[in-house]
Amino acid sequence: MSTSRAIGGYFGAEPGAAFEANAGPIALPARFASAVAVQSGRVALSLALPSTPATLWLPAYFCPPVARALAATGWRLMPYSLAADWGPNEAVQPGLHDRVLLVDYFGLSGEVVRRGVARFGAGRVVVDASLALFAEALPGVPTAYSPRKFTGLPDGGLLVGLADHVDLAAPDEAASAWRSRHLRLRAAGDVQGGRAPYAEAEASLDDDLAPRRMSALTLRLLAAFDFDATAQRRRANYRRLAEGLRARGFEVLALDADAVPLCCPVPGLDPAVARPRLAAEGVFCAAYWPGLALPAADVHGRRLAEATTFLPCDQRYDAGDIDFILARIDALKDRP
Repeated sequence: MSTSRAIGGYFGAEPGAAFEANAGPIALPARFASAVAVQSGRVALSLALPSTPATLWLPAYFCPPVARALAATGWRLMPYSLAADWGPNEAVQPGLHDRVLLVDYFGLSGEVVRRGVARFGAGRVVVDASLALFAEALPGVPTAYSPRKFTGLPDGGLLVGLADHVDLAAPDEAASAWRSRHLRLRAAGDVQGGRAPYAEAEASLDDDLAPRRMSALTLRLLAAFDFDATAQRRRANYRRLAEGLRARGFEVLALDADAVPLCCPVPGLDPAVARPRLAAEGVFCAAYWPGLALPAADVHGRRLAEATTFLPCDQRYDAGDIDFILARIDALKDRP
């Protein structure tokens, strides 16, 4: 562990990732063998909705660009406030042809998703697992994934459980190659130099909504991703971080037996204070989603948006890095 390196932030290419052309077909990882592989998670989620629009109930605490992509399908969006467990509150009462979007937040609310499916029925829900790559799709429930949230990919999305055939355009190989610039830069150690290309790559997905197949480059990088080693490291890092945080008086969710976390949400650690001070120490915390306007009644959504810091705990880091993060949190108390 080196205190001079950046902890958190956008991904670079995984060690050993191959960007060169690879002859022959490229298969999806076995766990996603039946998935529809497209250019982004938002496109995958859009394809999960039936072709005849009705009302889609979705959390108010939700990614705005993805919400815009869903609205572009013609479905009417009905935001709901979160319950204390991050699931739909009791006011969510979908009509006959409506759908309820259930979000597995940060890979930590899989049980909430299961309760939502039991409440509304498998045929009435769609699951957004963009923040929960390792969550297993439930039978009969369309479930969308965004693997680039968990590893160094230029783009790509996966949809499991789609009953109908869908026609996809050819992949845009040039776009994926262009979106891979930040992966190479960070892998080479140029963290600052990759920030602008990363932001540009993210923004480019906003208007790339016509469904097309996942690029060969993204497929190749995803096929090389070590799911098992990643799951073990993320779980170990989360547990070490959670134990240290609880010892410091913070409330941190326990990790379910099958959960693999995206990050470690820390309610009560003020992000307006913690994020810039941690960044100055080389610890970069994601924000979900800056500038999002939430109703006053959405108490639990507002707590996530305004009073929670999301600490990194991914597979790039080890126990020494986690202890470094905890030490930087201790240092926050010593500054006005």
